[in-house]
Amino acid sequence: MIFSKGEIIAFNSILDSKEIPGVKINMPPLSEHNQMITDVQSSFREKRITDKNGKLTPKAVLPIRSLEDYKSAGRYLYLNNIRISFNKDKSITVIKILDENSYEMVRLNRDFLFIDILKQCDYLCGAYEPDPQSPIKTSMIFALWENTMADIKIENTLTIRNVDGQRDEDAYVFYWKGSEGYVYDLENKERTALGSRDMRITIAERLGYDLMGGEEYAW
Repeated sequence: MIFSKGEIIAFNSILDSKEIPGVKINMPPLSEHNQMITDVQSSFREKRITDKNGKLTPKAVLPIRSLEDYKSAGRYLYLNNIRISFNKDKSITVIKILDENSYEMVRLNRDFLFIDILKQCDYLCGAYEPDPQSPIKTSMIFALWENTMADIKIENTLTIRNVDGQRDEDAYVFYWKGSEGYVYDLENKERTALGSRDMRITIAERLGYDLMGGEEYAW
């Protein structure tokens, strides 16, 4: 479901009002507070999150629980404008930052995450073609790598950051153009050429999937 900035602030205030990891929400100026409250109250009634008396309904449970699980997770994954928490019950909470005033928040089975990534990236859906030279790893300083990105479209990139608490564990930028695909390791300053299948496997590993028991043809 899509929520406004004011609605996310309201849900968060029901919890502890503390920072939401990976999601920077600036409070509006004092002069706009009353209007924000009015807008949230109206929207909550329309979505039946509150009743006509302003009391929370059962429909409020899911978004509040989703945000609570997200904040208490401890381990996060950042994919471009998407923030993902790995919850204790093995579900994930996904917060998609649509713009500075709207957010999509949903609770999912973790397996849907990788399927959704594949749907959005044509290169990742390419057939497996054995390449004896793939993967090819090259040391490359950040400034030089940044220059190579000049003609890469933003929709052809996928940035993955694993975050443990407030500390970055690792950060990778996957990108492709035509029949060529690469991943750049931001910490070790290394670029690796990857075919479609190798990139699928590498992304799955970065997302924390256990591939040891999977059949090779599945990737």
